[in-house]
Amino acid sequence: MSKCRLLLILIDNMITKNMTRTLLYCLILFCSIQLTFSQTPDRPNAFTGKRLWSDHQTTNGGSFTNFGDYGSGFELAYLRNLGPYFNFGVPAQLMVIDLPDELDNLTTFGIDAIGQFQLYRPGARVIPYVSTGVGGVLESWENLNFQLPINLGVNIRFGDHAFVNTQAGFRKSLGGNRDHFQYGIGLGFYLGKVDETKKEVKIRDKDGDGIEDFNDDCPEIPGVAAFKGCPDSDADGIEDRVDICPKVPGTKETNGCPDADKDTFADDVDDCPNTPGTLNGCPDDDGDRIANQDDKCPNEAGPASNQGCPVADRDGDGVPDSEDQCPDAAGPLNGCPDGDNDGFADNIDRCPEAAAPLSKDGCPEIKKEDREVLDYAVQAVQFEFSKAKLKPVSFPVLDQVRAVLDKYPGYQLQISGHTDSVGDAAANEALSVKRANSCYLYLVSKGVDANRLIVTGLGESQPIADNNTEEGRSLNRRVEFMVVPK
Repeated sequence: MSKCRLLLILIDNMITKNMTRTLLYCLILFCSIQLTFSQTPDRPNAFTGKRLWSDHQTTNGGSFTNFGDYGSGFELAYLRNLGPYFNFGVPAQLMVIDLPDELDNLTTFGIDAIGQFQLYRPGARVIPYVSTGVGGVLESWENLNFQLPINLGVNIRFGDHAFVNTQAGFRKSLGGNRDHFQYGIGLGFYLGKVDETKKEVKIRDKDGDGIEDFNDDCPEIPGVAAFKGCPDSDADGIEDRVDICPKVPGTKETNGCPDADKDTFADDVDDCPNTPGTLNGCPDDDGDRIANQDDKCPNEAGPASNQGCPVADRDGDGVPDSEDQCPDAAGPLNGCPDGDNDGFADNIDRCPEAAAPLSKDGCPEIKKEDREVLDYAVQAVQFEFSKAKLKPVSFPVLDQVRAVLDKYPGYQLQISGHTDSVGDAAANEALSVKRANSCYLYLVSKGVDANRLIVTGLGESQPIADNNTEEGRSLNRRVEFMVVPK
């Protein structure tokens, strides 16, 4: 009884002198009852006793801060648990209140019937709640005032037998100027025999792993605290839920699967599980993407087509000699160089020093106006009658031919002499050669490289008109000029 006696002394000092000591005797009776652990479905009964303060000032024209004008009193309540989240309660209150501009030290007695909705969790030490209901407050035998209380509170359990109760609320009066706020703090006690059919286990742990179900991410399967109650069957530090090999210890790098050679390739996908490597778990010493066991030259890089061995490449252009069309001259086009970068390899470029990306043979296309100069020269170049001597009128024409040749350094000039059919064929052929050679000698005298000139005499073999007419024979007596790739 020492704990109860101390509690009674404290409460006796809290209540005002004019309150009846009958309430104290009731509290003595409560303390003498065998107390139990918690007001839960298996321990449904509880009593509370708390000190109250009432604020009739704020709602009736006074000030909230006039604490000296607050009323005070005491409340005893019985609570009955009707489910995990609901209690029914009957609080009885004895109060001395002060009303602004009315009676001071007015003694009232009230009884409420309330429903208390609590945020209950098994084993919880702090249980918040909200309550509401209806109450009757007797100010005198003739004056009964009905009120509607709305409260917010919290029960804080301590030890195995009791809890601290604190509460704040508002009471709406159905008559008069009695609306007010009410605050209270006190103690609660749990009593009654335990209902064994509803007995609660303090810590619910369905899988028996020592981790409360509320905090257990895998409440149906025994696990470890490191993974919030989920299992790590192979004890490799990797939770079974993310462990690809949950029955065999492994590493984090391989998602829980074993890695005997520690090369970060799991043994089941490692082509060389006992030898560390980087190519599907196998070594590749020369870095040619061919594993050592498949590489005939494991220390020298080579293509797979040559089984990992290097291939012959005399000019070092990256094209094997077996595929290099120019094995002794490095180049980008099938191993051949392209000096003028026109897309024609030098070995097939008729003009390797003159870029001609649009031509078919690597030489620049002859412009239309230049072709017209050459065509005009065919008839404009004239000779003395039956001789190979150039008439002076031919000199300006040949100068124009030379100017065209200068434009196309990758070309040569072919000079072809022709005659009509009058006279001996052999003599005509010799005359055609001499006339072509006269043009050749004139161009060389004007600075044209002789190596760029080709002289031929075709005599009467290639007529372009009818030799039976004077006009036709005149057209057949000619020297043709044609630029051709070197």
